Amino acid sequence: MTFAGGTGRRLAAGFLALITMATVLVGVAAEPAQADMLTDQKFAGSRPADEALNSTTNKVYVANYFGKSVMIIDGYTMTSKSIAVAAYPKEIALNEVTNQVYVAHDGNNLITVIDGSSESTTTIPITSLASAIAVNKKTNTIFVSHRTGGISVIDGATRTGSYLPAPLIPESMVVDESTNRVFITDWSSKQIGVFDGADHAFSTVEVGCVAQSAVVNDITQQAFFACPSTKAIAVLSGRANSVTIVGTETGARPSVMAINRRTNMVYASDEGERYLTAIDGTTLKVTNTPTTKTFYHSITVNETTNKVYASDFTVTG
Repeated sequence: MTFAGGTGRRLAAGFLALITMATVLVGVAAEPAQADMLTDQKFAGSRPADEALNSTTNKVYVANYFGKSVMIIDGYTMTSKSIAVAAYPKEIALNEVTNQVYVAHDGNNLITVIDGSSESTTTIPITSLASAIAVNKKTNTIFVSHRTGGISVIDGATRTGSYLPAPLIPESMVVDESTNRVFITDWSSKQIGVFDGADHAFSTVEVGCVAQSAVVNDITQQAFFACPSTKAIAVLSGRANSVTIVGTETGARPSVMAINRRTNMVYASDEGERYLTAIDGTTLKVTNTPTTKTFYHSITVNETTNKVYASDFTVTG
């Protein structure tokens, strides 16, 4: 998921930052969050637009928007290499079970598939440009939303799919694998779309704020939606069938998010570039850690090591 830079600013070389979240955002009891976060910016990219992490192999895949490549970072050795793909790779998702990585592009009506073992690539044609991509690893299904509206549902085994119209223009998607439902935001409405992966039916849910990015904890059956315009995160409980709006308290405007389902912690960057926000999904307690002026395009978390990888690029002039 990406956000455009401010007017009149020039976007320089991109980096991938490694943040140790255990001491930065989680904190201990009532003590203030620590300031000793680790930020490793040695992985320079060409406008890293999105990334996905395979916790099984501990590899991070980063879409280099201007580089026509996907950078692969080994989380054990902290070394990287790149694989050539089609132009303007923008969105990325993966299946940890099959070790397949799926890349959507801005400039082509196709999905690039990277085999995580051999690192070979193939492509899947789609009807029109993609706006977002998500994977259900349990059913081996890939969901691709389109800028012109609608969703393509692709079978990961046969790599064939079907196109379905949608009641809104999807901008971001996230899958609840426990229910096989896809939550969809359009960045302009207080309603989110819900797509049933089994019967392909659409419905809508009112969340009380204009939602952008979303993450899901399929263990607790919670969905979290970033609402930067209201400086809040909407929490949808599937068990209670209710929505709770949680303010960030410091004026932070949550944008891109990641979740550690094991700890039920959600991490969000700030559109104002002042904070890293964490919300405890159990208690709904919010912690904001001041950070240097940083523009995160996307965030992903390794649920085993509790480390968060955030794509960042320097802004000058």
